[in-house]
Amino acid sequence: GIYILPEKASELVKVASCEKGNLVQPIGISDNGKMAVWTEKIGSKVSIYVAENNEKVKVSDVELSDKGYDDIFAYFINDGTEVIIGDGTNEQILRKKIGEDCIATKIAGGIFLFDIYSAQGAIYEDHRDKVKGLYVIGDSEEKYLSNLYYIDENGNSERLIWNIKTLIDIQNGKAVILDAEN
Repeated sequence: GIYILPEKASELVKVASCEKGNLVQPIGISDNGKMAVWTEKIGSKVSIYVAENNEKVKVSDVELSDKGYDDIFAYFINDGTEVIIGDGTNEQILRKKIGEDCIATKIAGGIFLFDIYSAQGAIYEDHRDKVKGLYVIGDSEEKYLSNLYYIDENGNSERLIWNIKTLIDIQNGKAVILDAEN
């Protein structure tokens, strides 16, 4: 199973049960302990699960390839009431709010740990409060260049900028980039 040890507690609290015989890989847990993400592997199939308030929900399946499934990551946002899961193998972003269905959005090219932003800045730099839409970097048609996509809360995506050499930062919804012509 998946367990947490809450702050100042003396006993573990079970978050969710896992299938016997599956290889379990924890991905993350929210600060408040209300959401957790993990994978369970059996054979060549990996399933991604979210636990919310001690209830287990399958959000995606991944068929393993040579590159494995190490490119699955999670960020908990909006006070731990939502999770953003990057699934690089399936080239998708999953967004799950407590009590709601998971929303999946495909992004061309790979999805990487450091390529997801809110309007306030990089998610990996703790810009995780009051997140509505997401800005995501995806591969471009041009080699070594990227595109910037905006994904709204309903999973609808729009390509905002293409052929970016480097995304420097996003602040207050404004992107600072280095384009192909420098």
